[in-house]
Amino acid sequence: MKDNPSTLKTTTSACGGGKVMATPWHGVEPDPWHGVEPDPWHGVEPDPWHGVEPDPWHGVEQYRNFTFRYCQDVTNPGKVRVYIEHQPDYRGRLTNSHATHRLFSGEGAPPHICIKAAYLPDTFEQAQALAHRWADATENYIRTGEFR
Repeated sequence: MKDNPSTLKTTTSACGGGKVMATPWHGVEPDPWHGVEPDPWHGVEPDPWHGVEPDPWHGVEQYRNFTFRYCQDVTNPGKVRVYIEHQPDYRGRLTNSHATHRLFSGEGAPPHICIKAAYLPDTFEQAQALAHRWADATENYIRTGEFR
């Protein structure tokens, strides 16, 4: 991903373990938030935060005004979960899980991107693309009230 305003670095984390299996990106329809079936942004149940030993396969990324942490998904083996460690303020917009497409695991964990299990990313590259799409949609939601 040349020409993208992000930097990805490997770091240690206490959020999942093991390598993420490389598979090709299967893609998501152009507007995964509304009117596309299946819609990958809905239907994932919250799950509890699971702490595990630090693992060097996890990455932290700065993308615009967002900070994402990529971790092995502890409830969906072989998938990557994207935690949102920092993001812009919603400036008075609704901040519930449905409006923002975030889930809160509790136990002190930051929220993570809410996406249907069938669309969970298999690789860091897929997770990064998902995080960037979510960040772009979040910035649009803050500006216009529409998560697109």
